[in-house]
Amino acid sequence: MWPPSRLRSLPPGFSFMASSALFPLPPAPFNRAPRARAPLCWCSAPSESPASALPPPKKSAAASRGGRSQLPLQPPHGLVPAPEGFEVVEDVPLFERFRAVFRRDVRYPSGEVHSFDVLGDPKSAFRSVFVFPLQTDGSVVMTEEYTPGTHAMTRGFVAGMFDPTKHDDLEHAARAELEEETGFQCERLIKLVDSEESSMPQDKYSLNMFSFYLAEGCSPILDKPIAKCDDEEFIRVITDVSLSDAESFILRGQVNTAHTALGLLAFNFLRRSGSIK
Repeated sequence: MWPPSRLRSLPPGFSFMASSALFPLPPAPFNRAPRARAPLCWCSAPSESPASALPPPKKSAAASRGGRSQLPLQPPHGLVPAPEGFEVVEDVPLFERFRAVFRRDVRYPSGEVHSFDVLGDPKSAFRSVFVFPLQTDGSVVMTEEYTPGTHAMTRGFVAGMFDPTKHDDLEHAARAELEEETGFQCERLIKLVDSEESSMPQDKYSLNMFSFYLAEGCSPILDKPIAKCDDEEFIRVITDVSLSDAESFILRGQVNTAHTALGLLAFNFLRRSGSIK
């Protein structure tokens, strides 16, 4: 653990952990002193003030996204091949805030029409990126993020939504998320799925497509200010995670489904390329 004198020198709200050797994590937010690095995450740390002394809660960007989208609510027909004999009759928007829910009416080959509730992210053009950050020394950068669905701190890698208003393409989004969530940059991105967008569907009832990348040659950004996380994101960065530890977290079910897919794809690529056995 860092001595108190070192802790006092950290910038306000700085949240960082080094190494994974002591997982599961102890109560203290630091494992050991890392090598000198750039600040890695500027997400606010929880206040230690009593609840009665806290100011009224600030409405986050996610909570403010009510009302109609500035982008058309058009589920992405054609991202994956349509099955022969099945026809989407209508997509009816039912609800939209941070996510959107549609009623999708589908005509089956028998002529029967069945309705489904399908979910997606129209503001991201129904696309998200996932990045497996491999440092120049062969270790991995991981994150620990508050996930509201499970109400838990969950380990993972780097992930975020494509934003058509600020990202040129999916690879631009992947590099931007790597910087925002970890403070790292990479020398190159490698597609992990053999498709045009290195992507696959999220799940059975989702309109979203996930694109997976391996980021090689990752190193901390030292020559410019680091982009901030979104207001509602609380992320801790864990550097110097060994490949064996990262794989162990995946195989023990300590990483969520999408990040598990990313990790397995990354390990498959590394083994096939001869980087690891």
